[in-house]
Amino acid sequence: VRVRPPGVRGWLTAVTTVGLSTPSFFFGRLVVALFLLMIINVPGASMPLPIQGFGWDVHLVLPVIALSLRPTAQIGQIMAGLLAGELGRQYVTAARGKGLAEARVVRHHALRNVWAPVFQAMAGTVRLMVGELVVVEWLFAWPGLGYLLAATLIPAEFASASVESRFLDPPLVASILTIFAVVFVLTDLLAGQAAAMADPRQRQVG
Repeated sequence: VRVRPPGVRGWLTAVTTVGLSTPSFFFGRLVVALFLLMIINVPGASMPLPIQGFGWDVHLVLPVIALSLRPTAQIGQIMAGLLAGELGRQYVTAARGKGLAEARVVRHHALRNVWAPVFQAMAGTVRLMVGELVVVEWLFAWPGLGYLLAATLIPAEFASASVESRFLDPPLVASILTIFAVVFVLTDLLAGQAAAMADPRQRQVG
């Protein structure tokens, strides 16, 4: 008897699709535009969150949301698809036949085979975040590695007075790219270790 797995993706698929199709710079500009419209049209209104500048407090809120939007949507979509596939397998059907609650079936049976590829997908989302880091930091004037890398791509005649021109500065470009490469390597190693812990079969293959 084939038991059709319950809908796992449902509304999550729609939400993650919107998230994946929304670039971080578009989300950032949209938020800034909405804040400015609120200030213009609402008497006495002030900016609820800072849209530019450095700070380890509320200044981080908008850049972090903009950077994490697409990676979170990608991980959610991958996890939903994998989980839907696992819930249609025979061992899950057998677990349901034993009278186990659906939540227990998902947590203790289906998710075990999902975590390993999800951890590996997380490593891929780090590359996505780094790719968008340049635009997000420049948009919110956050002086990080992405902002410095963007400064090396702007000729001196086009740089603003508040930005020091570092156009094609070889030592700076090499240093930033080296840091990113180290981050990628460490992320891949950590994701591989986490995947091996989640699925011991990967340790045997390795």
